[in-house]
Amino acid sequence: MESLFGRGSASRSSFSSSVGGTIRRISRTGLIICDTLFVWLERVRQRRQLLSLSDQMLSDIGVSRADVFKECEKPFWRA
Repeated sequence: MESLFGRGSASRSSFSSSVGGTIRRISRTGLIICDTLFVWLERVRQRRQLLSLSDQMLSDIGVSRADVFKECEKPFWRA
């Protein structure tokens, strides 16, 4: 009976190490892709927020409505 428990804990140990190995194998490329997606989502959020500002708020920050439209026409992947 002990051998069954021993084998179970060994397989559990190998499972957790394989999961840990998989997590550690996330490549730099994958991290760059995730980072890029977050930047794109943030641009979309900021541009929507910019569109929602009143003319007075835009004037306070020194941006014209034309500047806002020009910025918001850009695709999300362009800065």
